[in-house]
Amino acid sequence: CTHSFPGALGHLSLPQALVLRKCPLSAEAWGGVESARLTSTEAQVRGLLTTGGTLQLQSPSAAASKAGVMTVMRAMRAGALRRGVALYGFVPPRRGASLHPQTTGTDVRAAAATARGPAMASPAPDAPPRTQHATAGPLDLSDTASVYARTSTGDLVRALVVLCACQIKPLVQHADWLLSMAQRVFGGGLVDFVLKHSFYAHFCAGEDEKAIRPRIEALQGHGVGSILDYAAEADEHASPQRSQSPIQVDVARKYHYEGEAACDAHVDVFLRCIETVHGVSPGGFAAIKLTALGPPALLKRMSTAIEEVRTLFHKFDATSDGVLTTDEFINGYRKFFVETRLGDAFDDQFGLEGLLHSLDPHKTGHIDYVEWSNQLQLEHLPVLTRRCRGTGPLSESVLQDWEMQALVDMSKRIDVLACRASDLGVRLMVDAEQTYFQPAIDNTVFGLQEKYNARTLPSGDPGKITVFNTYQLYLKDAMARLVDDLRRAERKGYFFGAKLVRGAYMVSERQRAEDLGYPSPIHDTLEDTHAAYDEAIKILLDSIAGGEATEFMVASHNQDSVQATLGHMHDLGLPPGCGVHFGQLLGMADHVTFSLGAEGHDVHKYVPYGHVGEVVPYLLRRAQENSAVLGTATTEIGMMQTEIARRFSSGFGTGMAPSR
Repeated sequence: CTHSFPGALGHLSLPQALVLRKCPLSAEAWGGVESARLTSTEAQVRGLLTTGGTLQLQSPSAAASKAGVMTVMRAMRAGALRRGVALYGFVPPRRGASLHPQTTGTDVRAAAATARGPAMASPAPDAPPRTQHATAGPLDLSDTASVYARTSTGDLVRALVVLCACQIKPLVQHADWLLSMAQRVFGGGLVDFVLKHSFYAHFCAGEDEKAIRPRIEALQGHGVGSILDYAAEADEHASPQRSQSPIQVDVARKYHYEGEAACDAHVDVFLRCIETVHGVSPGGFAAIKLTALGPPALLKRMSTAIEEVRTLFHKFDATSDGVLTTDEFINGYRKFFVETRLGDAFDDQFGLEGLLHSLDPHKTGHIDYVEWSNQLQLEHLPVLTRRCRGTGPLSESVLQDWEMQALVDMSKRIDVLACRASDLGVRLMVDAEQTYFQPAIDNTVFGLQEKYNARTLPSGDPGKITVFNTYQLYLKDAMARLVDDLRRAERKGYFFGAKLVRGAYMVSERQRAEDLGYPSPIHDTLEDTHAAYDEAIKILLDSIAGGEATEFMVASHNQDSVQATLGHMHDLGLPPGCGVHFGQLLGMADHVTFSLGAEGHDVHKYVPYGHVGEVVPYLLRRAQENSAVLGTATTEIGMMQTEIARRFSSGFGTGMAPSR
């Protein structure tokens, strides 16, 4: 009794029974659920979710299956139900059909055990059928008619023109100068008009919530969710610098500190972005940057102190094996600190005995860096360094009182955003930045994840994942940090959320290393970066397959990386929706995005919005990135040309979406 039905769910095969674990909902939570005439089955499900409990709902018919699951799906889309849904039971074959080998109760239960959120966008009612596989498989990108089934010919032609223009290196290299000259000659109004109907229309969704809604709905028609980012950059110095090569640029936005009032204003901007996500793409993502919320100089100082704490660990680690024995800790402490009791209870927590007990409370005889960094926080350093035998880098890195107050203020701003995102069921994605900021960013995200990604709430109810950190795998130390952070989340009992990117600051990082005379933090070759990226994906997939509370996003336009991820998922028996997300920028690698959406994967577009004049720096970076990433762009251009030619040769047959 397997049932398949079209509609808002696409084509979904249901097992024999649907089990809903405890996921209580208030009456208010159901207020946003699409109203519908309740069948007896829907009433059962709704009563269960409102009161909490566990119910096994049998599937005597297709109608009953559809009624129950549709109720759950409407709740998920409304943000009322965020986790706790698991499918149980063996799926028997249809009469005359071969046995479906992949799906058993154990398989599906394992896939749902970590209680995923509503990651996939709900397809539009007229969306093409979505394939829902028991396990992931490779994408078929050969059928351009299927890939671009919901893309109008007008949009395809515009995309082709824009991407081809991005391949003209002199045009991209001097784009900012050409724009400036055009504005002087033709006026800003005409230039903005041309941009709005070309590059802006391709890479940006619109100016405000109302304007972006059609683009968001069009993406949902492809089975694609959204990561919203208000892309305005008012600071004129934030525009990318020209280079002798269009490839030699950083492709990420940089905020410039203009005072605490500006940071407060950025909070308002990010709050509007979070609320816009909730309004147009419930369960979606909002992106933020920490350098917009506090003084960059403070982040640098925080990072220096955190790195000195790491350096101290390595000084204690006499055998360099990454783990301190009790003897190594005692010897190291006596070498650098005075162990005399000072009489103050808090002070004495950082004496030899007190600190050893906090680092190894169960007397295992071993201390790793995760436990070390969990216990030695920035606010502890003033007390610890009072015991230093001499002045050195650690004591000099301690934050002053005014810096600690600035840290408190910045933390409050970030907490406001995370709290609002959690309340609205929006996932918050914290962007990575330069290496001299990143330790501070990571340290801040740990605290947010422990609070807002808790597996179990203080009430005893199941938690949810809200905060995702970003890892730039072109950094030589990224893999070690990823493994440490994954272990940290497992020990502290919170959902681990990560976005994996290759990196966006390569040029400035290498230049800074050369200027200051230290080894470059960037991998020496592109092949090393690819290898690190693929290895990070394998580690996180293994974590999911092992039942850990892990979710991550493969944020990449690289077709090989996406296909490799799907291959690993298939090998591990992981289905779409298991906690693996995919992400690409709006206007880039659409052939990959749409194919993933059609296969039922959790895929998202990074969707910037804002007024045309404000997002010009963003548009310039996208042009430069497309010029640099020749392989993916060339593949996409070829596919677009093939599809446009097919449509012209067929006389614009049916199946094409209307022009937006």
